[in-house]
Amino acid sequence: MNEESKKKSLSDISRELRRVRASDYKMIYINSAGGSVSPWDIRITVGNIVDLGSGEGAIEDSVTLVMSPEHAKAMVKTLSSSVEKYEELFGEIKDILPIIREAKSEKNK
Repeated sequence: MNEESKKKSLSDISRELRRVRASDYKMIYINSAGGSVSPWDIRITVGNIVDLGSGEGAIEDSVTLVMSPEHAKAMVKTLSSSVEKYEELFGEIKDILPIIREAKSEKNK
């Protein structure tokens, strides 16, 4: 293995690989995410905030992603890069927490 190939990052290597879809590939929309860690992996559970009726809401979990810490760090870099590109094209993305707090405050009036 030459010196140049040893210096390639994981993102460089993944860009060189052809992407194919699994036979059971799914695309899901999420508007909620939570995570947990262990010494061996990082878990991100994603889902949707749903209305249960009479103004009561809940988070309906869709899937849990389990990955190595190394892959989680690579995923953070990918998400960060995608957010930067989005904001360059469409403007700054507002922080969701103040929006949620305001909605809760309005509901409790």
